[in-house]
Amino acid sequence: MKKIIRFEFLKVFKKKSFLCAVVLMMAMLIIVPCLTISENNWINEDGTEITGMEAIRAKRDSLEESSCDLTTEKLQSVITNYQSAYADPASFIKEDGTVDSWINNAAYAKYIQPDSDIKFLIDMAFTPEGEAYDYYAIGSMDVKEVENFYENRMKKVDEYLNMDYSYGNYSEADKEYFITKNENLTIPFHYEYNTGWNKLLGISYVSMMVIALVVCITLAPIFSSEYQTGADAILLSTKYGRSKLIVAKIVSSFLLTSVIYALGIFILTFVTFLIYGSEGADCSLQVLNFLAPADVNLLQTYLYVLLAGYFMCLFMQGITLLLSAKMSSPFPVIICTMVFFFIPSFLSYSRTSRTYNNILNLMPAKMAAAYTALTKYEVFHIFGLKISYPVMLILVALLVSVITLPFAYKSFRKHQVA
Repeated sequence: MKKIIRFEFLKVFKKKSFLCAVVLMMAMLIIVPCLTISENNWINEDGTEITGMEAIRAKRDSLEESSCDLTTEKLQSVITNYQSAYADPASFIKEDGTVDSWINNAAYAKYIQPDSDIKFLIDMAFTPEGEAYDYYAIGSMDVKEVENFYENRMKKVDEYLNMDYSYGNYSEADKEYFITKNENLTIPFHYEYNTGWNKLLGISYVSMMVIALVVCITLAPIFSSEYQTGADAILLSTKYGRSKLIVAKIVSSFLLTSVIYALGIFILTFVTFLIYGSEGADCSLQVLNFLAPADVNLLQTYLYVLLAGYFMCLFMQGITLLLSAKMSSPFPVIICTMVFFFIPSFLSYSRTSRTYNNILNLMPAKMAAAYTALTKYEVFHIFGLKISYPVMLILVALLVSVITLPFAYKSFRKHQVA
């Protein structure tokens, strides 16, 4: 059996099409993190602005010692620094000596920039009810008000849960469920330099789709190429052609999916951390998404994304093998899997049906954006049980990947040779 599995694995592994697809995947997973470099900018102490890798290095060096818990004292110091910048007349003097209504770059770099991420969280917490975000909320605050930072966050959660939604409002039971989750979060939140993890989570969606696409292209010929070449007439007439051979093809497919996924994730993670650094693993998820209900840090968030991404690839593996066992050549298999995979990403959410939105969220294209599953307020009710959205993603992918394999097995086994 091991020899058959090895043969089936190497038969695909040595194909030029497989090697080209993997090389293309590797190139794209190197390019994607590199494309984010130009997005970065930083203000030096002298007020000069830098961008790209220079800005990344400057920010990383400046925030190297930024690790802290967001206690009342830390939040008060951020408010004090911000208000000090606007209280100092020198902050408004431009290089040519004229006075401006905006603070100059040097003042921004000294007072505001080091704590800009934390300032954003304070603004979020103290934005007036009904408004999305007040950039200047921190400017008019009394430092003592920030004692209510976490209480205000809970008010924001309550406000979100009690809004009127055209596709259906939250039930009282669901409101209580999410309020309890938020009340059980670990506080104070922990903050530290986290750009590497932030970028990694941000580009995970595109990266997972690239990896899944390569998995589909790789597995499309597993069964269909035997029909196309006429080898099915020989294989299915052998002693193990309708039993061990099919199992070997399925096992080798699993191995190929795992190898492709592991290679893709390694390259993506390595290149991103090479550019931005790996600091920030212990940073709270709420630093990136203020109202996120999941009690996880960024390392745990990324591990979940990797787990969900792998099960998403197994989901697509099952669909691809099923289609491969039923179609006469790899090309239509690739087309059908691409349509199934990509079309949901272009579908709009319904304004009238939460059920439709929940189903759409469980499609593979949405699974690729697993990071957002930890930030959404969605819960599924199955046989009287409440199942959170992150858990439901994994369960659906696992269920589909398991269910499709027996059908693929039977389809190839019962194939009638012409």
